[in-house]
Amino acid sequence: DITWRVRAGEKWLLQGHNGSGKSTLLSLLDGDHPQAYSSNIKLFGRPRGSGESIWDIKEKIGIISPEMHWYFDRNSTVYNCVASGLKDTIGWFLDVSFEEQKQIECVLKFFGLWNERDKLLDILPLGKQRLAMLARTVVKNPQLLILDEPCQGLDALQTRFFNDILDALSVYGKTIIYVGHYETQLPKCLDHKLELDKGRVVYNGVYSPSISAM
Repeated sequence: DITWRVRAGEKWLLQGHNGSGKSTLLSLLDGDHPQAYSSNIKLFGRPRGSGESIWDIKEKIGIISPEMHWYFDRNSTVYNCVASGLKDTIGWFLDVSFEEQKQIECVLKFFGLWNERDKLLDILPLGKQRLAMLARTVVKNPQLLILDEPCQGLDALQTRFFNDILDALSVYGKTIIYVGHYETQLPKCLDHKLELDKGRVVYNGVYSPSISAM
């Protein structure tokens, strides 16, 4: 019985202890859960099951998570990692147009990764690797960004830099769902909060740091 409306341009914090239902809820949104078609879910103004394919949905959503990072091809260069986000491939399996090359270059420069573009992902510090994954997520300019504990494993300095980049990105009107726990490790751009406990909503509304984070 969860009712949740995310309007374009809003920045949501999604919280809850392990087992609260966060991952299940996100999987209903990104198309990976079979019950997505039996629930009353609308994505980008269209009911699920109204003729859209899974790829139509994924084209509009950018996702980053520690699991995606762990299983990504570490032998990929930073440039190829970012470019693979255009078609959601793992590794380098596509040719890019001139316009797409310019798009990739702009993203690399925005994220401060231009000088590392030809380096292997695996040799970079963990914080730079996670930034490359974020750049990969946004290069296709998705309408919705889902960041599932994106700073897990990063130290305080890396976390702060990652979230500062996200705050800078947020001014371009992106809709964001950010899964995080500790208030000191969250970006400043978040303006709404959904908190779950054992599959139930315990808070759904405006977020500010004065509302205690988990």
